[in-house]
Amino acid sequence: MKNFTRPLFFMCLLLASSFANADDKSDCSAGQGTFLIGEVVTGPTFSHGQFLKGIELSHTHLKVKVDGPRNL
Repeated sequence: MKNFTRPLFFMCLLLASSFANADDKSDCSAGQGTFLIGEVVTGPTFSHGQFLKGIELSHTHLKVKVDGPRNL
């Protein structure tokens, strides 16, 4: 019986992994974000942020030319 358990485990693992069809768009939607496809027009530029409880909330700006629908 022990020789049968290992192949059965791997078959179940393969079957379970075949149902995981997550893509970038579904991952973004699950995190309540907006999926955006486009071409980067300008490179990243650093922007200093405000301080909150002693931590600077800095971020990066870039411009993107959107491909597809623009109703974000």
